[in-house]
Amino acid sequence: FRFPTEAEWEYAARGGKKSNGYKYAGSNVLDNVAWYIDNSAGTTHPVALKQPNELGLYDMSGNVMEWCQDWYDTYSDTLQTNPLGAAYGSDKVFRGGCWGNYARLCRISDRGFIDEYYAHSYLGLRLALDVPTAGTYQYVDLGLSVKWATMNVGASIFVMGLIAAGFWGIYYTYRKKRVLLN
Repeated sequence: FRFPTEAEWEYAARGGKKSNGYKYAGSNVLDNVAWYIDNSAGTTHPVALKQPNELGLYDMSGNVMEWCQDWYDTYSDTLQTNPLGAAYGSDKVFRGGCWGNYARLCRISDRGFIDEYYAHSYLGLRLALDVPTAGTYQYVDLGLSVKWATMNVGASIFVMGLIAAGFWGIYYTYRKKRVLLN
């Protein structure tokens, strides 16, 4: 098991090849798919109480922000295949919104970074597992009566990243990048 790369995380959040182009993972209506500042009562919630995205994944736009494998860096201008982010750094990328975020920070395209040793109840994880054949499922028993279903979502080219984001009403434009996952 490992953390997903930032590109894998965004591709999965967008619904892979089944994507309907939503702003949030599974809907354009955040209340349908995420716990965030307006509906969370200031705490995390059990997974899968909201609707999933097109791949059947829950809580990718809210509940807890999720660690990614990548070190934080600005995006490259060139098409990259299976990008891994910077080779080293001081901060790790996190994706997804959390129970304490406003809606604009819960968009699929939003990204952030934080010291790799930071811990808080609004920061969690989602694990990735390499699966050999596209479209196949693999069931993994993690013990404690927990089983994970994993699925390879196949290859695709997509644009990831944030077009514009605001913090306290100040808007920035971030570079987008095109990536190929295969």
